[in-house]
This record gives sequence, C-alpha cells and structure tokens, in this order.
Amino acid sequence: MEGLDKYPLITSKYLNYNNFKKAIFIIKSGEHLTKNGIKKLMETISLMNTKRPFKDKWDFSFNQSSKIRLHSEWVRTFVDGEGNFNFHIRKSGNSNNCTFSVYQNVHDYHLMNLLKQFFDCGKLYPLDVNDSFESAEKYFINRKKKGLNAITSYVVNTRDPIKNKIIPFFNQYSLFTAKALDFEDWKHLIHLSDIRYFKTIQGRNEMLSISQKMNSRRIFEFTDLDINSD
Repeated sequence: MEGLDKYPLITSKYLNYNNFKKAIFIIKSGEHLTKNGIKKLMETISLMNTKRPFKDKWDFSFNQSSKIRLHSEWVRTFVDGEGNFNFHIRKSGNSNNCTFSVYQNVHDYHLMNLLKQFFDCGKLYPLDVNDSFESAEKYFINRKKKGLNAITSYVVNTRDPIKNKIIPFFNQYSLFTAKALDFEDWKHLIHLSDIRYFKTIQGRNEMLSISQKMNSRRIFEFTDLDINSD
C-alpha cells in the first residue's frame, strides 16, 4: 500500500483503494472479531466498485480535475492499460481510417477531458455528455436500463493530429505492454496509407494482414526461452 499512498491513483479507483485500505486496517487491528467491527467492515466494503453511488465517483473526478496536471509518464501508463490503436481498411479499397482512442467509465469524464487537453486534439464521445452531472447521469441511467456500460471515449481520428501529436508522443514515451506492438503496426499502416500502398491488390492484402493481427487478434508464440524454468 505504500506505493499507492506515495503515488495516489487519479481516477475514481482511488475511492475503492481508500475503502480497501480501511478494510485491511480493520482486519489487521482485530476489530473485525467484534460485532461492531464486522458491521463497520461490511459498511466499508459495501461502497466499493460498482456499489459506489455514481454521483460520488463523478464528484471525485470533478474535484480531481481542478487539482491535478497530467504528466507524460502517467499518460503513457494510462494508455498502456486503457488505450487502443485501430486501423480500418474499407471494403472498397479506396480509403482507410486510423483511430487512437482511450475508454473510461463516464463518471471519470473530467479526467478524460484532461487527456483531451493534454494532447490538444480529438473529441470526447458521446457528444451529448458534457461537464454537467445531469448529462452524464442521464446517459448512465439509459445505458444501465439496456444492461450496457456507460463509457466515455477520447478519440483522435484525423491524420494531422495523429501524425503531429499522437505518434511523436509515443515515439518519445514508449509503451511497455503489448500495445507497443499495436502502435508500431498502426504507425506502419499509416505510412503505407500515406504512400497509397492500398491502391494495389498486393498492398491492400498486406495492409489487411497487418491490421487483422492487431489488438485482441494478436497471437503470441512462446518458446522454451520465454519461460523461466526452476
């Protein structure tokens, strides 16, 4: 816990961590062995994760947005966990589209807005959600009725900001996870698109092959050298 105390979480997950820490202290002190202690422990964990009121998470994100400034290292790590690099080649073969996106629960809208400000480009979706609690709550309730998650997305899908801001940033602040492979493929596909490689049958097939192996479709092959033996 010392690490997360020294480097606090920025999203509303901080609230869950805080309750988690309280629960650990209750157990560590032996307080949970009493009737009142059990009651206190149950009350503490009853407000964690999806059981926490939407407004509490929204208010936390709102308050955080006025206190923090996103740093490049944090953005890199956040994208490692929540970001996506997608490249779509249309069936007609005459055009394609590339997208950089990051997804988060809508109660963290204000954090996503900070991300938009950090890169100084892109849009937040859905467009009918803004910085008002009422717009986010309406969206949250409508999605919940349909059994769907209420997600807000930060999306950059135009070439100039992608080439002038997104690519240079991740060239400098390299990703740590397998998303680094997606980024390299994505960057390569954008280059091939710029030279109109998709205009040939061979080029289009090669680009399709690369794009179809990105993200969740990527297959990792492990050899004996990849596995530590006892």
